[in-house]
Amino acid sequence: MSKWWKRAILFIPVTISLGFFLFLSNNKEAPIQKSIPEYSHLSRVILARKLEVSPKAHGYGIVKAARVWNVIARVSGEIEFIHPEFKKGAILKAGTELVRISPRDYKLQLKQSQANIRQAEAKVSELKTKQQSLMKSLDIEQRVLKLNEKQLARKQQLRQRGTIAEAALDTEENLVLIQLQKIQDIQNSLDLIPLQIEAQEEQISVYEAQYETAKINLARVHVKLPFDARVSNTNVEVTQYVQTGNEMGTVDNTETVEVEAQIPLSQFRQFLGILTEGEVPTLIDGQSLLSLAESVGLHAMIRLPLDKGTAVWRGRVVRVTDEIDPKTRTVGVVIEVDHPYEKIIPGKRPLLSKGMFVEVELSSDPLSEMFIIPRSALHEEGLYIVGDDNRLQIRPVTTTLLQGNLAMLAEGLEENERIVVSDLLYATPGMLMKTKIDEDLLTLIHDEATNKDVSQ
Repeated sequence: MSKWWKRAILFIPVTISLGFFLFLSNNKEAPIQKSIPEYSHLSRVILARKLEVSPKAHGYGIVKAARVWNVIARVSGEIEFIHPEFKKGAILKAGTELVRISPRDYKLQLKQSQANIRQAEAKVSELKTKQQSLMKSLDIEQRVLKLNEKQLARKQQLRQRGTIAEAALDTEENLVLIQLQKIQDIQNSLDLIPLQIEAQEEQISVYEAQYETAKINLARVHVKLPFDARVSNTNVEVTQYVQTGNEMGTVDNTETVEVEAQIPLSQFRQFLGILTEGEVPTLIDGQSLLSLAESVGLHAMIRLPLDKGTAVWRGRVVRVTDEIDPKTRTVGVVIEVDHPYEKIIPGKRPLLSKGMFVEVELSSDPLSEMFIIPRSALHEEGLYIVGDDNRLQIRPVTTTLLQGNLAMLAEGLEENERIVVSDLLYATPGMLMKTKIDEDLLTLIHDEATNKDVSQ
């Protein structure tokens, strides 16, 4: 067989296969096209609503007693009694005698002062009696003088007639002079008596002052509590001798405690700016803050996180500190809490004790209506809004106030628009959304925005 036939035989199967492929291609039906369904992205949303806003500012501070009393010895002496409960941590009622200093020395001083007063009063009586006696003596001597003067006058007449000697006249004149001297001595004594009485009365005043001082010192040996208090520390023992001014201990008033909350200056000024509609005073003093508190209904809340829940106390703003911390740039706002030891619930509401580190929240009565959204719903490009067509919109907005977990918007939204609050892996305008309204989050937003304390 020739080479030509061998090659022809090889091409026959190829030709048949190619013809069969062309036949199938010309008689093939067109493929059926199927549409792919669009995927819906499930997300949680809240409805845009306007609420009345209670602006807030937060800070932290340490609880301390609003009033501390140092137990100071006001008299010297030996300690003869100490109250058995006068120990660190004990709570005692007002009027409780903590310490008694020996009163012996002060009782003696009291008796000595009384004796001195009686002695001086007796001296005054003696002088007054002497005064009356001298006045009577003066009257007698003056009458004697008159008789002597008459006798002298008669002898002068007799001398002029020459019936008596010169010596007799001299003797009579001498008697008159002696009598005048007696009268003068008595008058001098009388003139001194009022001065002596006045001096004794002044001395009586001194003795009476000593007596009153002794009475006061005698009362001061009893060291009593001026108010209900908790003992902070003690530094005294029975038989110990104390000097005036020695500190025997320290107690804290249990009626009131205070917290100096350190609030960031920027936050505090923003908070005040909202309350005053932008007119923040250059100098924030205690009086202006109290006036503001009265006008806008300023509230203060003390919170202490516990293992289960949070303990809450209501307080009041009383003053601001006179300086700004240069390191933390915070301002101190002092909050007072009355009756911190009342309504104690073991495990839930402890004593608001000195040294606790607590959170302080300042807030006001609701001021104006704004759109309130979770702070986490804000994105760099704006809010994620689900339109009426269930497609995603990205809308730029400007916040009026950032407060805790919330952001406030005065405009940029419409009532009941759906705001996406769940995380999206990617957000593309126009993507189809499937939504579910988060009612619990709406409730939390409402409570936080309107200052409803759910933890108390």
